[in-house]
Amino acid sequence: MIIEVRQTKANLKKEFKIYYNGELQYTGKQAGLSSRNPSWLFNLDGSVQFESSENKKSYWRNRLMSWLFTLVVLFAWLAFDSFLVAVLAAVIYCLLSSLIPTVTKACDILDGNEEKVARFRRILKGLLTGYYSMEYGGREYRLYTLARSHYQYISIYLDDTQIAQINKDLHTVNNRDNYTLYLLDEEAAMADLLAMFVLYYDNYEHGNQGEAFVGYKKNWKWTWSKTDRFYDETWLPSHFGWSVVEGSGYPEE
Repeated sequence: MIIEVRQTKANLKKEFKIYYNGELQYTGKQAGLSSRNPSWLFNLDGSVQFESSENKKSYWRNRLMSWLFTLVVLFAWLAFDSFLVAVLAAVIYCLLSSLIPTVTKACDILDGNEEKVARFRRILKGLLTGYYSMEYGGREYRLYTLARSHYQYISIYLDDTQIAQINKDLHTVNNRDNYTLYLLDEEAAMADLLAMFVLYYDNYEHGNQGEAFVGYKKNWKWTWSKTDRFYDETWLPSHFGWSVVEGSGYPEE
C-alpha cells in the first residue's frame, strides 16, 4: 500500500491532500502559527477523522526542566564566581539528565468524537538515541528517522519487524512538503493513523512556522545516531520492487 501526503498550501495556511494508492482519501490541515497548535485529518465530507492535541502535562514538565537547568548553571556561577564551574555544572546536569528518557512533542490523537485513540511522542534516551513513539491499541510502534543528503527516511517498526517506511525529499517548492509512505498490505489497518502521524511530524519538524517563502528551496541534511541501524536499505525494494522505488528518494549507488 502506498500513501502520498502532498501539501497543497503553505506559509500562513497549511493544507494537504492524502492519496491511498493514487486515490484521494483524506485532506489535512495545520494551524500554522505554532507547532503546538493542532493538526487535523479530514474525511472528504469535511468531518474530522483525527485531531492532534498537545499533552500539556508533558509540555510543562519539559519547561520546568529547562528552567531548572538554567537555575543550576546560574547558581553554580554565582556561588563559585567561576564560568568554568558553571560549564562543569551544565555538563554534569546534562549527563545525569541523559540517564532518564526525555519525552517531547507529546500529543494525544483524538477521533471525530474527541475520544483519545492514540498517543504520539518523541523519546530521547541519552545523547545519541532518539525515536518517535506511536501508541495505539495497546501496542507501541517506533519510528526511527535518518537523513542523507536531501532525503529523509522514517523506518517504522512494530517490535522487531519493520512494517512501513516514509520517504521525504527535503528540497521544496513554495515551502510545500511531500511524503510517500510505503505500508505493508497486512498492516493496512494502520494507514489512517500513519497518515495522521505524517501531519503531526510535518508540523513539528518541517512546519516553517512564521515563515513565508515562494520559490525553490534546497535543503541538505545528514544525521548520525545509535538508531541508524534500523534503516534497512533493502526493505523498500524487497517489498515494493525497484520500479516503485525509482524516484522515491532511494539513494543511488
